[in-house]
Amino acid sequence: MQFSDILNIFQGITTLFDSPSHIMIGRIGLILIGGVLVYLGKKGTLEPLLMIPMGLGMVAVNAGVLFMPSQMAETVTRGSLESNVAEYISITTNVEAAYTEDGKVIVTGPEAAAAAHNLAFLSRPDKKSAANGVDVTYSINGKLFTTGKSAGTAIESSPIGANRQGLEPSAPIGQQPRERVELAFTGANGGEAFKQLETMHAGRVQYLADMDKAQSGEMPGNLMIAPLVQQPKELMDMQQITALQPIYTFAFGNSLIACLVFMGIGVLLDVGFLLARPFLSMFIALACEFGTIITFPIAKALGFSFGEAASIALVGCADGPMVLFASLNLAKHMFVPITVVAYLYLGLAYGGYPYLIRLLVPAKLRGIKLPQRPVVKITAGEKLAFAVAGCGVLCLLFPSAAPLFLSLFLGVAVREAGLKVFTVMIENVFLYGATMFLGLLLGVLCEASTILNPKVVMLLVLGILALLLSGVGGICGGYILYIVSGRKINPVIGISGVSCVPTTAKVAQKEVSKVNPNSIILPEALGANISGVITSAIITGIYVTLIPILEKL
Repeated sequence: MQFSDILNIFQGITTLFDSPSHIMIGRIGLILIGGVLVYLGKKGTLEPLLMIPMGLGMVAVNAGVLFMPSQMAETVTRGSLESNVAEYISITTNVEAAYTEDGKVIVTGPEAAAAAHNLAFLSRPDKKSAANGVDVTYSINGKLFTTGKSAGTAIESSPIGANRQGLEPSAPIGQQPRERVELAFTGANGGEAFKQLETMHAGRVQYLADMDKAQSGEMPGNLMIAPLVQQPKELMDMQQITALQPIYTFAFGNSLIACLVFMGIGVLLDVGFLLARPFLSMFIALACEFGTIITFPIAKALGFSFGEAASIALVGCADGPMVLFASLNLAKHMFVPITVVAYLYLGLAYGGYPYLIRLLVPAKLRGIKLPQRPVVKITAGEKLAFAVAGCGVLCLLFPSAAPLFLSLFLGVAVREAGLKVFTVMIENVFLYGATMFLGLLLGVLCEASTILNPKVVMLLVLGILALLLSGVGGICGGYILYIVSGRKINPVIGISGVSCVPTTAKVAQKEVSKVNPNSIILPEALGANISGVITSAIITGIYVTLIPILEKL
């Protein structure tokens, strides 16, 4: 792996420093402004219902810039092309146009005469009017021809007013052996016409440079904005297929369903548990990623592609939206069985982890009562600041997963800002609605040809393995903290780092209470649980970023 590939892992930072200075300053400035808008919305200085989502969106969209895939970049570049520049590009496809300091346009090439004629027409301030105040003089292979008083009348008669100026009009324009045409613009609007063509020429040059960047995979862009410039016709045609097609297209085609569920999870999270014990929470959460990391090379060794292996490995985080988002991006052809396995195995976190705890942690250690600790009060403002900072930093590091980070932290921000209208909407409408359609569509898509794929059997085995290894990794992390703390921390807390919120935290507390009803580990377990959600999103971002690089090696 080359150094450039390492830079591509953190594309948000790479694109920041690879941008022109004004773009870099603009991105940083807008990230800061987004944070200010969130603060002012929370304070009530500005309308919170508008400012908080707007501010967080500004943070995510300016931090989460990456190098777009070539096909997407080409589509975006074409979609952003102005109509007059597109027409200019069409005219000058087979010729070269140069603009001189004395206000002349020189067109060379086998179709120079036809191109010059069309350029003169394109330059007119008002194409509907013949009297437009632009006079054009043509020099064809050194011989001068003038249009007369107004370019309008002469241009309407082709080629280049030939039937009025004594030129030979019999041969089609494209076949006439003229290699060099010089245009001079005079009249009241002559200078304006020349500048208009010069501006369109600059647009052509920029377009070709952008297309070169797009084709080489060096075009910076944003995954949350790119779909807005796609042509909608094909999409609308597809919607006529079945009643569920629009929901599938809009929700699954761009990972929206995963983002809606993740936004609902964000509304339910109280990040105060994490902020009260950040080191313990993050350490356990990282330990619980053992399954998502180890299962990847195992799956690859069994014949799965890089994208399939990464999507399967993420089953170990016990977080359905992560698996759905990754599989839709990395292994879309297998996202149905992978996601079904992931959601089916969420039940194992509740039904199977208690047995794992009893197997790996003796009853004596399960009953450890944590020492008395001071109550750490985390204000809503501090939680909101954490959401803004976390969203910005993570989008900057892993822009490929920026939609996930924005969704999660927007949910947290809405909760902590006290936006009850949005909270109710996200929790009762978005979360439950998305969950309902997710289950419905996964069920509809579970056709025989998909589920009976021989790889599905291996998916079942690897899914269990990933969840098992994540649980083992978490308990090992709990043991490390138990030793480091002088045997004061209950190692059962480790299992709660698996990010099935709040299931694993409840499982941990339940198993401890069976041995010692006076031992309360739920606050610490919830902190680790919430951290597990964030670390799982980070691992997802790493996989979504790294896999395309690995596939090219």
